[in-house]
Amino acid sequence: MEHTKQSSKIELVYITLVNWNGWENTIECLESLFRNKHLNFCVIVVDNDSQDDSLKNIISWARGELDIFEINHEINKKFTHRPTLKPLSYALYSCEEIESINSDNYNYPLILISSRNNLGFAAGNNIALKLILKQSNWKYIWILNNDTVIDKLALVELIKKCEQTPKIGMCGSTLLYYDRPQIIQALGGAIYNKWFARSELIASGKKLSKISDSDMIENKYYYVSGASLFISRDFLSTVGLMNEEYFLFFEELDKLGVSPSGTNSCIPG
Repeated sequence: MEHTKQSSKIELVYITLVNWNGWENTIECLESLFRNKHLNFCVIVVDNDSQDDSLKNIISWARGELDIFEINHEINKKFTHRPTLKPLSYALYSCEEIESINSDNYNYPLILISSRNNLGFAAGNNIALKLILKQSNWKYIWILNNDTVIDKLALVELIKKCEQTPKIGMCGSTLLYYDRPQIIQALGGAIYNKWFARSELIASGKKLSKISDSDMIENKYYYVSGASLFISRDFLSTVGLMNEEYFLFFEELDKLGVSPSGTNSCIPG
């Protein structure tokens, strides 16, 4: 059974992942994404010239030829099991082919893009963002780390938060440690001290059950964590692509950490 395109009444969300020699993590992330409750989405995976047969393995997974590996942490199986039905229809492009696409091309739930070089996080995501900007059938983009798994309602809640506050340009997520999902890694983002060039993840190390005041948290942070960046079309059109001078880390502090034209950043309630 193939995953098919959903009704156009639900606006499309593009989800971008960058993979580099990490197909196991990427497949686990994909399993969780294809179980989410928002029906109209397309996942774009940019492979940064992996040397571990990542694309071959991801394709095998999409075809249903490669089973999801056994997850070590019992508590996280709910995000990926039972695995989604296969095969999943997909398209595979090179970077050069992406450059030649000039019109709406949403025919697949999964798009794979092969890069000849390891371009880093910012440039890797920019390949996907350039393709998305050529399309007309979307409202939001979710830039997500490939070593994450999501709750099935995460995307629904991100959209809800942005719809409730139309001026929001970018929204972050509650990030929990994979092997300790009751402990917070970051609530949406971080505080940045420009004098010492140091960042502090908000609520890092605290128990999720102890956090209640989301408004207070939203007013504290300086930028949204790059592990989960949910971006509106207007925001991307205004701010532009990621600065590719950042190969890895600090990309979110460059442009994405500054709110243009009165837009705001937040974490989902």
